[in-house]
Amino acid sequence: MASQAEDFNVLSDYILSKIDIHVSGACGPGRTQPIECYYPVHRAYSENISKKHASIDDRLKDFIPGGVPRPVESLAAREGYGLVYDRDIVTTWRLPAILSAYEIFFWEKEFERALGRNTMLVVLEAFYEANPALTGNCNAFELMQRFRGFVEGLGTRMLSVTVSSIVIDMIASFQRMKDGLDTEPFAWEKRNIVRTLHEFVLTRECWQYARNQEPALEVTFGVTGGRRKSNRRQVSEEIILQFDYSWNPPTIGFENLQNVVYESTYFVLKPSISMSRPFSELQHLTIEHYIGPTRSWLQ
Repeated sequence: MASQAEDFNVLSDYILSKIDIHVSGACGPGRTQPIECYYPVHRAYSENISKKHASIDDRLKDFIPGGVPRPVESLAAREGYGLVYDRDIVTTWRLPAILSAYEIFFWEKEFERALGRNTMLVVLEAFYEANPALTGNCNAFELMQRFRGFVEGLGTRMLSVTVSSIVIDMIASFQRMKDGLDTEPFAWEKRNIVRTLHEFVLTRECWQYARNQEPALEVTFGVTGGRRKSNRRQVSEEIILQFDYSWNPPTIGFENLQNVVYESTYFVLKPSISMSRPFSELQHLTIEHYIGPTRSWLQ
C-alpha cells in the first residue's frame, strides 16, 4: 500500500506534466534581454491602490495628479496621522560591466521560474489535503478537471513560500547550466552564493512583511485551458496557470509629519525609512533627501 508521500508525489508529478505556469506582477520587471538590465524601471504607485489607503482630499487632486494617499503615524498631527502622497518610483541596477547584466538577467529569470514552481508546490499540497482519497479513485480527465476547479476557486491568497527553497532551486538550475560548459564563472559564484542569492531574492518587491512573521506572498490565481470539448470526454488544451504577485513597493515615512501647518509654527520635514526589508541587509538602508529650492518665506 502506497504511503501518503508516495501518493502525493505521483499526483504532483502527473499534474506538473500537464500544466504550464505563467508568472506576472511584482515577481520581476519582465526583461527580455540582458541589456535591459541597464534600463531604469518606472512604476506608478497607483498600481498599488488598496482599500487601506485614505481617499484623496478633493482639494488636493489638482495639485497631486496621480498621487496615492498613504497614512503615516504622527504624534504631531491632530488626527494621529499625516498623509503622504506617493506618485511613482524608478529603480535601476548599477552594473560595472556587461557581464554583470548577463548575470542579473540570468538570476532574474531563475527567480521567476523558482518562484512559480514553489508556488505551484504549495497549491498542489493544498489540493492534495482537500482531496486525500483522490489518487487512484478517478481517471486522468476527472483529476485535471478537479484540479482546474480547485485553482479557479483560490482567488487571491497569502502564501508562505520560504526564501531558502527558492534559493536552493536557483542554485540547482545554475549548476545544471554550468555543468559541461567551459565558461567564466559568474561573479556571485566567487562569493558566498547562498547568502548573495538570499539577499537578491529579498530585493524582489513581491514579498509582503507582516509584523513578526516571515516574508510571504500575495498571489492572484487564474487558469485557462483544460476545458472539456463539447460532447467529448477530453480536455480542449493544456491547463495554463497564471500566478500574479502583488506589488509591495518600498515606502518612505516622515517623522512627526503634519499636513496642516500654521504661520510662525515650527515645522520639520524629515523622511525616514526603517525595516524596509527585514530579514536582509536592506533593513539597514539609509535615505538621502533634498528639499528645495529655498524661498525667503521658508526659514
